[in-house]
Amino acid sequence: MRLVYLDEIDFMIISELKDNSSDKLSEVAEKVHLNERSVRRRLRRLIAFKVLEPIYLVNAAFFGYVLIIDIFLGVEPEKLADVENVLLNMKEVVYIAEGENGRELSIQGRFKDNASLFFFVNKVLPAIEGVVVKGYTFIPNIIKSLHQWVPTKQDLLNEEEGVR
Repeated sequence: MRLVYLDEIDFMIISELKDNSSDKLSEVAEKVHLNERSVRRRLRRLIAFKVLEPIYLVNAAFFGYVLIIDIFLGVEPEKLADVENVLLNMKEVVYIAEGENGRELSIQGRFKDNASLFFFVNKVLPAIEGVVVKGYTFIPNIIKSLHQWVPTKQDLLNEEEGVR
C-alpha cells in the first residue's frame, strides 16, 4: 500500500525528469504548466516519500571499465553475511542480489581488461570461504538499465492503492 497519492502532474514531472534529468526546474515547470515553485514543492514531496531518489550515476566506461560480466555464486548459508560483506568492499562488484533460497548470489562486475576479469572469476571469487562460482555470462551490450525504468501512468495513478 502506498503512503502518498500521485496525480497526473506528479506523473508528468517524473516523466520529464526521467527523459532529461538535466533540465532546469523552470523548463520542467513550463512543460507541465506549473510555476517553478510548485514543481520544486512537488519534487521535494516525491523525494521525501521515496518516489524519486536524486542520484548521479558514474559512467564506468569513462574510467576504462568496459567489460561487464554477470556472475552467479553458490554460497554456504552460514557464510552468506560474511560473503556479502566481502563483495560489498570489492571495487569490481557493482551489483549484488540475493537469490530466493539464501544460498545464491548474483553479482555484476566491471573490468578494464580480460586479464583482470579472468583473475577475478577464477582466483579471487573461489578464494572466498563458502563461495562456489556456478556460472557467468559476459554482457556485450546493455539494452535497458535499472536507472532507465519508469512506472507506467497506470502505476502512478492507481487510486485504490493511494492515500490522499
